[in-house]
Amino acid sequence: SFLPIHTDPFSILRASQVDQMTCASAEAAFTYLGLCTLLPYNCILSSQHYFDSYPFRGLGYTFTSMIAYSLCLCSSQIYLTFKGDSFSVNSRIAWAFILALLTCTVFLLISMVSAADGALAMYTLCLGTVAVLAVSNSLLQTALLGVAGTLRPELSAASMLGMGICGIVALLLSLLVEFLQRLMHVDGDSSGAGKAVAITLFSATILQCGSSCWVYFI
Repeated sequence: SFLPIHTDPFSILRASQVDQMTCASAEAAFTYLGLCTLLPYNCILSSQHYFDSYPFRGLGYTFTSMIAYSLCLCSSQIYLTFKGDSFSVNSRIAWAFILALLTCTVFLLISMVSAADGALAMYTLCLGTVAVLAVSNSLLQTALLGVAGTLRPELSAASMLGMGICGIVALLLSLLVEFLQRLMHVDGDSSGAGKAVAITLFSATILQCGSSCWVYFI
């Protein structure tokens, strides 16, 4: 087919380039949002050794936290399967961000204080926070994939990519902190070293969740 007489071929090329840049930006945004979906829980997994060895020693934190997360995640996803249409997508995503920020803040505070006195109370609070995070992840994951699937199939793949690299990001953050500790000759097996890793992970997660909220709504 031929271009109309008054059509500027360079304007068509520029429009195509703008469209490609817009698609690339959208895919990058959904990858970043996908990262927010599972990064908090991956940070919990990366800091399990510290919590199980020091603040909550002998309480079986590793096992019970995974049970609490799995049960609440499955229950909330089953509920959303049948009742998810009762809530708007934006409200589900907004509440997911709010709950994720709250849970990561609680874990940051727990990491910063000593649980020697009142370890059982903090352990109970920790398990409750894990359960709330499971609901947050369920809300964000189902809503984000629903929005991505409605817009473009490529955005669903971008979201899944973000979810897939969460563990790698948490691992790299942990390795970075451990590397810096080695440079400062800090014992990597000490309570202080584990606390530093946990604080770094949850601080980074709070920043990532807050910026993800900005990416989606702004």
